[in-house]
Amino acid sequence: WPGLTVCATYQLDEETRTKRGRLHAFAVDSAADKALSVNQVWTAPCAAVLDAKWSQSRPLLCTAAVQSTLEVHQPVRGEDGLSLEPVTSHVGDESSPIFLSLDWADRGPAKEQQPHIVVSQSNSTLSVWRLAEGGLTQEREWRGHDLYGGDIEVWIAGFDCWHRSVVWSGADDCKLKGWDLRAGDRPTFVSSVHEGGVCSLQFHPHREHVVATGSYDGHARLWDARQTRQPLHALETGGGVWRLKWHPEAERA
Repeated sequence: WPGLTVCATYQLDEETRTKRGRLHAFAVDSAADKALSVNQVWTAPCAAVLDAKWSQSRPLLCTAAVQSTLEVHQPVRGEDGLSLEPVTSHVGDESSPIFLSLDWADRGPAKEQQPHIVVSQSNSTLSVWRLAEGGLTQEREWRGHDLYGGDIEVWIAGFDCWHRSVVWSGADDCKLKGWDLRAGDRPTFVSSVHEGGVCSLQFHPHREHVVATGSYDGHARLWDARQTRQPLHALETGGGVWRLKWHPEAERA
């Protein structure tokens, strides 16, 4: 679906303390003079969303939201125009943690027929889900971070898009951790380089072993995944790096 952009929102009602969200779909077109045309083509209410990502192997959008909500949508073009139709979902109860981020395992070369999704949560845990014809199934969950034994936000988790059994995570404990899903619940490494919570990370889709992380210590860092004692480079950004992404085109990444 080239030219389709989706924006997902999170809003807190200060009076009722309830959280709500919306999905907005936009058609983005580039004119001959390189000016961008952006038009909203669809919108609908949803759970308050913290993260949203497209699958790279099929036209599916997954959102991570409050109340342990995962929702998978598919763009559909009908008589009334384009819309995002629900495919499957998982919703917890009112006591369930917030799903803070997600990542598909089908980015880069590591494609798979039944994509897995890793989720970071607000109660110190991470979980891995499998999307199949029967819907979303949680395959594992483990406690990945804590602060003096208490629950904290695991702000980000991401698959190594070259090795889909490898996951990295970052949290409010200022730790960056690596995990091998074949080897149990002990981290493969723990880095304490960040001076604030680790809130974003992404593996390079075209260069193996290259990873970028962001923190609310105001730095974006570049890593070699084979050597995690120190980053290759740190860039001062002037503010918290809550999200970062590599350009999808190899020559521009």
